[in-house]
Amino acid sequence: MSRDRAQRAGELMTELQKHGFRACGAFWAQTEGDGQPYLYIITPNIETEGLIHANHRLGRVLHDFQNGVVNPFSLIDPFEIKLIRLTDPLAREVLELYQRFPDDRPTFSYGSHLTPNFLEPAYIYPAKMFAAPAAAQPA
Repeated sequence: MSRDRAQRAGELMTELQKHGFRACGAFWAQTEGDGQPYLYIITPNIETEGLIHANHRLGRVLHDFQNGVVNPFSLIDPFEIKLIRLTDPLAREVLELYQRFPDDRPTFSYGSHLTPNFLEPAYIYPAKMFAAPAAAQPA
């Protein structure tokens, strides 16, 4: 996972949240045997609007986000993104990690459910990236 690619996907997370798409966490991991890392986004939108609608919504925001991008290497392929439920074992592992480390640093995970291959780490976005903004305090 390149630093630029990880940063670009982090910007996408911010853009998704601006458009009302609720993300509770995200990570890049190579969990399947195809040798391809995927961006997993943990979202309750699957339960609230269904997987098909959540994916369509993601696709619209991704399309607008990438509109006008000149460098093809900074594009995120929509087929590299997988939405997962809060109850998914991979999501639970990341959310538990967020409970232990609720800071603003990304984490690398080796050899867990996220990455059965010890040579390929999972890149986990920081917990604070997904924290709900504090409510405005009355004056």
